[in-house]
Amino acid sequence: MKCCEGLSGADLKSLVKEAGFAAFTDINSTTSESRIKMVHFEQAFTNLKPCLTNEQIREYEVIYDQFLGAK
Repeated sequence: MKCCEGLSGADLKSLVKEAGFAAFTDINSTTSESRIKMVHFEQAFTNLKPCLTNEQIREYEVIYDQFLGAK
């Protein structure tokens, strides 16, 4: 997904956890269905605050490029 580019593993873990919580909240309030849907991920994404700065992402990209050049 394009919306997840630049997110760290910790960010993705938080996103999935929040989507699960949103689905759990729906189970308790509106339905008995126990599935995480895209709407739950969309809700979770609106509250997500990425932990990586643009500078950190650029630094990781440089390291990645150096790693590829070393092969």
